[in-house]
Amino acid sequence: MEKIRHYFFVLRSTSWAFLTYVLWYFKAYSSKDKASNISKVIHINTDDQSGGAAKIARELCELQRNNGIDSQLLVHTKKLTEHYSSQLQQSNSRKQHFLSFAQKRLGWQDFFHLSSLAIAKHPLVASADLVHLHNVHGDYFSYLALPSLSHVKHVVWSLHDMHPITGHCSYSLACSKWESQCGNCPDLTIYPALKKDTTKFIHHTKKISYGKSKLHVVALSNWMLKQLQTSILNDQALHLIYNGIDTSVFYPRKKEVVREQLGLPLDKKIILFSANLGTANPFKGSDYLIKLVADYSNENDYLFVAIGNNTDEESSNPNLKTVPYIKSADTMAEYYAAADLYLYPSLADNCPLVVLEAMGCGIPVLAFDTGGTAELVLHEKTGYIASYKNYDDLKNGFEWLFSNNERLTTLSEKASERVKELFTLEIMHENYMNLYRTIIQNDKV
Repeated sequence: MEKIRHYFFVLRSTSWAFLTYVLWYFKAYSSKDKASNISKVIHINTDDQSGGAAKIARELCELQRNNGIDSQLLVHTKKLTEHYSSQLQQSNSRKQHFLSFAQKRLGWQDFFHLSSLAIAKHPLVASADLVHLHNVHGDYFSYLALPSLSHVKHVVWSLHDMHPITGHCSYSLACSKWESQCGNCPDLTIYPALKKDTTKFIHHTKKISYGKSKLHVVALSNWMLKQLQTSILNDQALHLIYNGIDTSVFYPRKKEVVREQLGLPLDKKIILFSANLGTANPFKGSDYLIKLVADYSNENDYLFVAIGNNTDEESSNPNLKTVPYIKSADTMAEYYAAADLYLYPSLADNCPLVVLEAMGCGIPVLAFDTGGTAELVLHEKTGYIASYKNYDDLKNGFEWLFSNNERLTTLSEKASERVKELFTLEIMHENYMNLYRTIIQNDKV
């Protein structure tokens, strides 16, 4: 026990020297210029199936493969059976076990993952022309790996949330401490949670790592781009590329047909809400959903459908129908198309795919002005954007949307048209390919 205490004392007292040594140790050497053609791309993400980041990484990978590029996924948690998805095996050494123990005790988030520190030598990475990072938080990837990786490979990094620029959280909500140095965190419980406040140290270490890296950072919304311009990533090359959706899956359908298929009533206005954990997810605004349901509980014209609950248990409120989490994109598209309105009172977001999917199916969106949502939904043209956390304005939007059936039909048509014009998979894919070509042609590694 005395020996362990001694190790912790040494690790604490020499932390900055140790981190500086690691960063310089993994500093890479320049290599020859590469041709502008792209033959192999590796996408790195926490997961290959669950969540928006996984969906974008997977769909980009598949599109690139369909266009003759050897595109691969390298993930922490492999769920797909496809051969192009591989799991990044974590080190099982005694050194890794000790470092994991120390990292947890010290409250250092995503520091010592030996497999990621040697990521540049991974066969899939070593043979790639370009590495495309997505979510690297999730207890598998060290930010200390970025300097070495970015000096031997071209690196594109799509930021699906704010975690790379904060001291621990995926979204800072009302807090702006990340713009300077973090510390005295107002909420350590926000995912990924911390048990002790080491946010200042984590934030500063990320800043050091980025200072020794060469990255092309992609914001998925103009809102995120503005955050990056005042963040610890502001010295990197910044780009804006919106998410895209598959319009061969998410497209308008006849409401009567899909409602009959799903067992939904034909004579009601249906308001759709979806979130992981459904009505138990306050982060996605479920409290506002419940409040709306309560306010309209005496009106039989409306049916609220909430997708994402963990159980099959039906709601006791006749105006609220709960549906378990849906994995099938086709089934989810049917629910979108069956609805008259998609309710999305999320409290934090970047470029939410569900909003684009609903719009693609010809459904107006009612949402708060949060993140990049207002860049997707045009106020009173393809939906209604309410003031942030303003329930009265949200309710006003609800009344406005349902007060005129002809206007609601026009909004639905405009929503679908907007997605086809700006937010398809093909547009997103081409934007990334143009970025890849520019990087490989102009940048040296």
